[in-house]
Amino acid sequence: MKTYAVTGTTGFIGGALTRRLLEDGHIVNAILRAESSKNKITYLLEQFPDTLHCFIHDSDDKELTALSTAVTHVDGVFHLGALYVDRNDAEAITNLVESNILFSSLLFAAMDKADGGQNLVAASTFSAFDDDGRYAPHNYYSATKAAVEALARSFSFNATFLRFGDTFGPNDKRPKVHNLLRNYLLKNEHFAFRSHADKMINLVHVNDVVNALINAMNISCNSKKQLFSTYELYERNQEITLGYMAMKIFEAHAENIGITVTDESYDNAYSFPQDLPYPTEKLPPVVNSLPGWKPSIPVTAIGEHIF
Repeated sequence: MKTYAVTGTTGFIGGALTRRLLEDGHIVNAILRAESSKNKITYLLEQFPDTLHCFIHDSDDKELTALSTAVTHVDGVFHLGALYVDRNDAEAITNLVESNILFSSLLFAAMDKADGGQNLVAASTFSAFDDDGRYAPHNYYSATKAAVEALARSFSFNATFLRFGDTFGPNDKRPKVHNLLRNYLLKNEHFAFRSHADKMINLVHVNDVVNALINAMNISCNSKKQLFSTYELYERNQEITLGYMAMKIFEAHAENIGITVTDESYDNAYSFPQDLPYPTEKLPPVVNSLPGWKPSIPVTAIGEHIF
């Protein structure tokens, strides 16, 4: 049995990781911000009352009481809590700085002073870098995620950042395009995509991301020297066009409700701005793959895993 601190427990990936750690018999110190709701993890608190502990971080607490207590005497810290906003206006920038940069900095400061907790594994993003791995943030959110990587270098603990695209899986209520299409299909309504059918996206099943996070933590804990690493959770079979993804989701839905798939039924279910082919694009090179990790669920099976 080990003890881990986890941020982002109320989120999709953080919740899946927390459940896996608890089911594996570990203790989890869930770090929640004051604006987060424990209601999202009530089911976990009821199922694991003795091994799941919540620590509420108050931004006005200059002593970092909750953060320091949560990361003391732990084997590692999983940092998955972040705000995503695809805007660069003043309000969005303020919230992104407070949530992603300031909160991460305070967490790192607490870790740096704590007894234990010297292994950090955190989620990062592809969108802060171009196809050659050079810094080129897509938006301010991407810039904050890259900044967190840079900030971690100024502390003495082991730090590992996993960069990946988007995720999919069951019970996902986030307003992602694949979930929106699923919801419209369930309501028997037409869904109009805003992007072209040939747009390439990268998706990894949440269980494979959880496997990667745990694998990265094991590598960090077993390291005999100070470690700072970045890895890409990227495999060629995780790339898919929007058009092909829509087709696989619709086919899974049609099978669930027992309807026959025809060209007309596709047209009735969804549409794109214009009809474009599905090209095979040159994919970005992998800068550094996580040792021992391979996705077990291909993105082509997305329809089987989101309903």
